[in-house]
Amino acid sequence: MLSSCLPSTFKLTCPKDNNVPGLKPDFDVVKGLTCKPCLTTPTVEDIDPRPNKLGLSLSFGDLVDKNSDPVTNIKSYEVWMLQKGRLNVKIATLTARKRATGDQCCNMNKYSIKVLKTVSTTPAYDGTDRLAITAVSNKDAKLPAVAVTNAIADKVDGEVKSVTGDFSMVMSSADSKSLLSSASMNSLGKALANTIPGVGPDQVFITGIFFDGVLQTTSTGRRLASVTVKVAYEILLAAGATDIKTADINPATLATNIKAEQAKIGNTVTIEGDMTVSQITVAVVGTPVVEQTGSASALFFPSMAAVIAVVAQLMF
Repeated sequence: MLSSCLPSTFKLTCPKDNNVPGLKPDFDVVKGLTCKPCLTTPTVEDIDPRPNKLGLSLSFGDLVDKNSDPVTNIKSYEVWMLQKGRLNVKIATLTARKRATGDQCCNMNKYSIKVLKTVSTTPAYDGTDRLAITAVSNKDAKLPAVAVTNAIADKVDGEVKSVTGDFSMVMSSADSKSLLSSASMNSLGKALANTIPGVGPDQVFITGIFFDGVLQTTSTGRRLASVTVKVAYEILLAAGATDIKTADINPATLATNIKAEQAKIGNTVTIEGDMTVSQITVAVVGTPVVEQTGSASALFFPSMAAVIAVVAQLMF
């Protein structure tokens, strides 16, 4: 991985005014990397109109070198929040998956993350944070950021419908722990989106996973018995979208979709017995856009209700 992505020699610099022990040096070569994701979402935009809250989605494909050949020896990809040019908060770790035999095409949706993130109010968020992708080798060597998104503004106008709820299922200890990875949580969101007509995967955010009522953050400890897994979620819909009802989430269909989506990332799970789906809550959140009339200088127009995502081939 390192030989495919880094020049034979390169310059490192110490961070300015560094007072953080163990902080890694900066890679100080403009356009020095020789690998990038084959495809990536070129524009990341906040879909949550609540102030100081970002609803973000990012997808990308395998890392390729300057000849568009797949880079080998990759253990995982990491998605970070980039603040003032530095990797600051890790959002997700995604285990690298081998390409299928004979597959020479790039799949931009091979790796995906969705996150609802609250940003700092002190100091106020300035709209300059970005998402950055890094790669980690099988020997735990880490590349500098191989792709960086646009600066992400905090959307503060318009309204959306916030649909919240949860669903529960009984699984073995091993299967329940496997759901805590970033890729598995993303797949749970896809499974729920596939179950509800008219909902897309980028609209579903998994907000928490509970084992026997306890919120989980990492896969730790050994459990011998079966576990009741509760998955909490939030769905953000356009303000004028048709309301979702609890009856729209069929437990049997959801169970089938969960197993199918987990299998796509190499994770085989078994659901013991029937699933249960809680009553959902629907609320309109955000601030209405006020359309004023008058002179040209005072005329305001509503924000766009949808943004067309454009996929761009990364060129070397």
